[in-house]
Amino acid sequence: MNQFPWLVAVTSGGLCTGSVLDEEWIITAKHCVNVGNTVWIKAGVHNRDHNLDNEPNMQIRESKEIYVSDKGDFALIKLPEPLELN
Repeated sequence: MNQFPWLVAVTSGGLCTGSVLDEEWIITAKHCVNVGNTVWIKAGVHNRDHNLDNEPNMQIRESKEIYVSDKGDFALIKLPEPLELN
């Protein structure tokens, strides 16, 4: 996953980034997700503006398991399948 392996793309209507906490958990901004909606996580993507077929290390996960903070602008996303980390 190269230079910034802890960064992922978080898509749920818009595009945000998130950080990998471990193989099953992502942290992102609360304003980037909506509880009850699906969020897509793309790891290993280097340039979202070009053909994703050229991203051999890309991993995509889809999740609805989102936990948001009552006091801050952060959310935790539980992945249904762990990421393969190097």
